[in-house]
Amino acid sequence: MRHPFPRRWPMLKLTDVLIARLPSPKKKKGVLILRMFGIGDALLFRAVLEKYVEALNVSLADVTVLGSTAWGSTAELFFRDVKVELIDERRFARNFFYRLKIMRNLRRRGFKTAICGMRLRYPHVIESLMLVSGADTRIVAQARPNEKFDAMFAHYAPMMTKIIPLPESEKPRGKDGKPLPLMHEITHQLAFLSAVAGRPIKLNALPKLTMPHGSLRLARVGERYAVLNIGASHAPRRWPLPSFFEVARHLLVQGWSVVFLGGPAEQEIKSQITNFAMHEGKALPGVRVIDAINEVDLAAAARLVESAALVISNDSGLGHLAIMMQRPSVMILGGGHFGTFMPYPPDLAPANLRVLYHAMPCYHCNWNCTMMPEGGVTFPCVAGVTAAQVWQAVTEIEPP
Repeated sequence: MRHPFPRRWPMLKLTDVLIARLPSPKKKKGVLILRMFGIGDALLFRAVLEKYVEALNVSLADVTVLGSTAWGSTAELFFRDVKVELIDERRFARNFFYRLKIMRNLRRRGFKTAICGMRLRYPHVIESLMLVSGADTRIVAQARPNEKFDAMFAHYAPMMTKIIPLPESEKPRGKDGKPLPLMHEITHQLAFLSAVAGRPIKLNALPKLTMPHGSLRLARVGERYAVLNIGASHAPRRWPLPSFFEVARHLLVQGWSVVFLGGPAEQEIKSQITNFAMHEGKALPGVRVIDAINEVDLAAAARLVESAALVISNDSGLGHLAIMMQRPSVMILGGGHFGTFMPYPPDLAPANLRVLYHAMPCYHCNWNCTMMPEGGVTFPCVAGVTAAQVWQAVTEIEPP
C-alpha cells in the first residue's frame, strides 16, 4: 500500500511553516501565474496567456509568470512581452536550502493574486508556492486524481481561497467502448478562466507565434525542406526511426530536402541518422539530408521549424510549436493522456494539421504501459501508426 505522503514530507512541511512566519508586504499588487513542466505545456499556456489577463481584468504589465527552467529557453522567444521568472521545480521539491531561498524571495514580492489552472501538477510545488506567496487570493483548478499526490492536495486545499471544480472522466469511452479524448488543455484553461471571471472567456483562434529576427542555420533560405522531429520527452514515445526513414525517402524522391531534429536525448541514435544522411543524401541531385540532432539550440530549431514547408513530429514541444507557427504539420500521437494536449479542439485545429494515432482499449494509461512487448522500445499505440498513414497525411496537406 502506498504511503499517503512522501518520505520528504516533514522537510516540505517545515519549509512551508518557516516561510509562513515571515511577514509579507502590507500593500500587495500584481498577479502571479504559476506554470510548470515542459516546453509543450508552456506553449499551450502561451496560447491563453492574454485570456488570463482578460479574466482577471488586469493588464499584462501586472502579470508575473513563475515557470520552470525546463521551458526557460522559450521565455525570451515567446514570452517577450511579459515578466517571467524561472525555478528548477525538481530541485525545489528536493533541496531544503534551495526551496527556502525561492520561498523567501517570493514571500517578499507581495502579490495580490496567485493563480494556477494546471490539472496535472505537483502540490508540494504549486500549492506550496501559492501558499507562501502570501497572496490574498489563491485560485487553483481542481487537480486530476492522482494516488501519489491526493493526500497532499487534501492538505493544501483549505489554504486555497478558491478551487475551481472542473471534473472529467479519467478514462472516457464511447458507447462502443472506444476511447474518447480527455478535455484538451486549452479547453480546460478557458473553462477555468470562465469560472474565475464569472463570464465566458473564449479563444477564437490560436495565436500565431513568430520568432525574433535571426539567421537560419543549416538549411538554406528558400530551400524546400521538411523537418522530421524524432525527439520526444520519453524514449518509448518516439515513433520508430525506420518509419521516419521510410517517410524521408518518399520526401527525397519528391525533391524535398529533409532536416532531422532532436535533442540530447536522441544523441544515442544520432549515428543512425548520420549514416542515413551519408547514403540517402547523395542518392538524388539537388536534395539534402541535414542531420541537426543535438546540433542546434531551441532558437535555431524554432527557426528551422518556422521556415519549413512541412513538419512531421512526435507529440512534443516542437510539434506544438510547428502548429502555432501555422506550418503544415503531421503529428504522431500515443494514448497515454489522449486528448489532454493533442488532438487540438476541432474549432482551433488548423486545416493544415493531421493528427495520427492507433486507438487501443488501454488509452488514458498516463504512460504506465501494460502492453509493451518484451524487449519493446516503442509504446504499441505509437508504433501502431504506419509510415503509409503518415505519407497519406503528407499528400493531403502538401500534395506532391
